[in-house]
Amino acid sequence: MKRVTLIGDCIRQDYQPTVRDGLSDVAVVWGPKETIKTTRDVLANLEEWVLRPRPDLFHFNCGLHEIRRFRPGDPQTVPLPEFRRNIETIFRRIRKNTETAITWAHTTPIFHERRDKLNTYGRLETDVVEYNAVAAEVADRYGVRIVDLHRLTHESGKEQYMARNGLHFTPEGYVMLGQAVAQSIREELKASQLSPVQMAYTS
Repeated sequence: MKRVTLIGDCIRQDYQPTVRDGLSDVAVVWGPKETIKTTRDVLANLEEWVLRPRPDLFHFNCGLHEIRRFRPGDPQTVPLPEFRRNIETIFRRIRKNTETAITWAHTTPIFHERRDKLNTYGRLETDVVEYNAVAAEVADRYGVRIVDLHRLTHESGKEQYMARNGLHFTPEGYVMLGQAVAQSIREELKASQLSPVQMAYTS
């Protein structure tokens, strides 16, 4: 059986059971119980989670906590230039030190029509789009497969699949996300058997 490590925020935590079930015939899926908030957390634990155990595949996402603003006018928790440096460092260290395949999930949308009733400044969809674009650029350079959960949510219907708080998802929404992640991981595991550098993409 292959070994797959999933790292990310609360969105990841809630789609992980679907990923685990969807890959039960090919992989053992593990992810920490705690919420992983930012790329700073990933970097701090990269040795423990990836470089030392060397899973067959590492899937991760950071974004919703990166873009968070605690007061109007505040900068993002992790400014965009730092976010770029962090994910580039993560990809580079994994590529240099392991044969672990990598998949990256784009950050899911902010549904402002619902979210703004609770918080008009904390997280912005414009930031999600900008951070996803930077992640796509870096992922492309390192041959990292992208699971575009942002586009999937919009195309499938955020009104149907996103929760009333405009940030999280309904149970059906998490199943939708998990199925997409599981399929992408399955494809990447297959591709990684053919080449030491994974050059297949989901965009």
